[in-house]
Amino acid sequence: MDKSNQTATKTINPHINLSFEQIYEKYNRMVFAIYYEMLKGSDEYKDVAQNTFLQVHQCLMNFRGESALSTWIRQITVNQVLMHLRKKRRKKRQGETSLDEAKYQSINHDPAKSVDLAKLLVQLPEQCKQIIILRYIYGYSYKEMAMQSGAHPSTCNTHRFRGIKLLRNLVNDKEVA
Repeated sequence: MDKSNQTATKTINPHINLSFEQIYEKYNRMVFAIYYEMLKGSDEYKDVAQNTFLQVHQCLMNFRGESALSTWIRQITVNQVLMHLRKKRRKKRQGETSLDEAKYQSINHDPAKSVDLAKLLVQLPEQCKQIIILRYIYGYSYKEMAMQSGAHPSTCNTHRFRGIKLLRNLVNDKEVA
């Protein structure tokens, strides 16, 4: 065990005395078991389970220690499974059109005025871009966006509002040009 790694984790969150690697080693079987059970034995659980540990790593500093670490990780896991299943259902309803396949589709149906949303989204600040994608592409609620981004729901709403305002300005600038 590398002491500098353990110290870095303690600095990030005083409620946890484990490094991220130790957390992974200790809880990966629990996470994989939950995914395997909830996804009914599907092979996709292996890929999807990694999202839980990404989320744990991103939100580790937000862990308040009000519950056991295992309870917190279990809740993140269940939420990740539910989001995965929601995305899967949404893809089926939309005729298997994913974000990558759609290439962010154009905002306007008039080809002369069409705007490539992907090019506009790249110009947004990272926080605004993430919230816009979660809200309007994936259909997340503010609570879900807050869990995904690690921010408060009202902060997510602020980023959404700013992102839309910036997108409108970018679209208007493109129409003028």
